[in-house]
Amino acid sequence: MRWVVISLLVLSTTCSAFYLPGLAPVNFCEASKRKPTCPSNVTLYVNHLDSDQSVIPYEYHSFDFCIGSEEESPVENLGQVLFGERIRPSPYKISFLETQACSKVCSKSYSNEPSSIEKLRLLQRGMRLNYQHHWIIDNMPITFCFNNQQDVKVCTTGFPMGCYVDANGQPRDACVIDVGMILMRTLHRDIARYNQLDNEEDAQEEFGWKLVHGDVFRPPRNAMMLSAIEAPVRTNQIPRQVPEQTVYTKPLPGMLMGGILPFGCIFIQLFFILNSIWAHQTYYMFGFLFVVFLILIITCSEATILLAYFHLCAEDYHWWWRSFFTSGFTAVYLFAYCVRFFTSKLAITGVVSTILYFSYTAIFVFMFFLMTGTIGFLATYYFMHKIYASVKVD
Repeated sequence: MRWVVISLLVLSTTCSAFYLPGLAPVNFCEASKRKPTCPSNVTLYVNHLDSDQSVIPYEYHSFDFCIGSEEESPVENLGQVLFGERIRPSPYKISFLETQACSKVCSKSYSNEPSSIEKLRLLQRGMRLNYQHHWIIDNMPITFCFNNQQDVKVCTTGFPMGCYVDANGQPRDACVIDVGMILMRTLHRDIARYNQLDNEEDAQEEFGWKLVHGDVFRPPRNAMMLSAIEAPVRTNQIPRQVPEQTVYTKPLPGMLMGGILPFGCIFIQLFFILNSIWAHQTYYMFGFLFVVFLILIITCSEATILLAYFHLCAEDYHWWWRSFFTSGFTAVYLFAYCVRFFTSKLAITGVVSTILYFSYTAIFVFMFFLMTGTIGFLATYYFMHKIYASVKVD
């Protein structure tokens, strides 16, 4: 074993290493100095075309562009396929450190035949909807920079496929952690005072959430959807009558309040995520996104537990489905935000694109509803199990 370690240490002096996430370095040389380890030809790849005004992407070959050799097409990984990337070799020939201008790539001719007219119409539609090219060179996306109306330099990873003009030559259309501390102190005081009751007269002074210990774990309607769960206290045979509730302890106001707090923790990151999905921007703040996700879990749990505790103090023990819908109501605010993003940030006009946007949004919102609802229910169940396991019941 010792000789193996020594041999590895000796060999390590002759090795060199590099680390660049997702990329491998390539050396290029001029045509006169090229060799097998240092090529002079720089391969340019084309990708799918997309637009801010439509959610329907097109492959490069869908338009009547000049095409390259399909034999040199790279193999796409699963992530690229799922994200809709269609990387193909381009017809452009580029040499390292060699400037070329106005070079002819190919020629196209059109006639009055239906196939030619259809190709022209697709090109016109792509230009009118401002479809963007996405080219890749040396494993890096090509960036298009320009000065906006405020004379500020702006760079994007795509550039327009062309400019559509009319007959006159004019262009067209181109944090809620403190709540947990307060709740913990209140419960500790209530449980300690309750467990100190020794006689029957003192026991009659029970109030609030302790009065419903015999009903709080009563199975709700459609209990099979929640499966069988063992409770720490015995359930009464006869359900306890729930007193008349105030406006603030009714289900809908609780859902409205319980959903707004978790949404307030994520709506800033939600803007960048939607920009990444629909506006073709790059999202890179994954570390901060993980922190926001942890805050979302904490906020959903604490908001649902707090509202469930208020209902128990009002002698309302119907907490099972309410805890699920309280935190799950965050999805309603999420859907409202997605609608606002569609109307204010996107320029989608087509019916098909609109249907696709709201279909994907509905799937995303429903999954978010299930996730936040599950978080709220599990947190509330753990809370109920803990506080009623601390209560002495004869």
